[in-house]
Amino acid sequence: MCSSDLGLTPLEKDERAIFNYIVTRIANDKPPNIPEIVDANLTSRASTYRHLNNLEQAGLINLGGGDRRASIAISSRFKGYDKAIMKLIKQLNLA
Repeated sequence: MCSSDLGLTPLEKDERAIFNYIVTRIANDKPPNIPEIVDANLTSRASTYRHLNNLEQAGLINLGGGDRRASIAISSRFKGYDKAIMKLIKQLNLA
């Protein structure tokens, strides 16, 4: 499995960093919400919201129906791929 198989190729560097953060938190059984991602200081608040919307539009994450306190989930198209995603992140040296 390569990154383009997961839809990662067209993402900006900051989008990849946010996606990596989300996947890592989910892998550790601590799915983040929007304020937690903002607090991680990966990008500015406005950029974080823009990147999260881009990730959702790309079909990579679900933002929880607009509730900013709802946990962010990996898109249902990736269910069952959790281990493969973490392996890919390690291969891409994003962790």
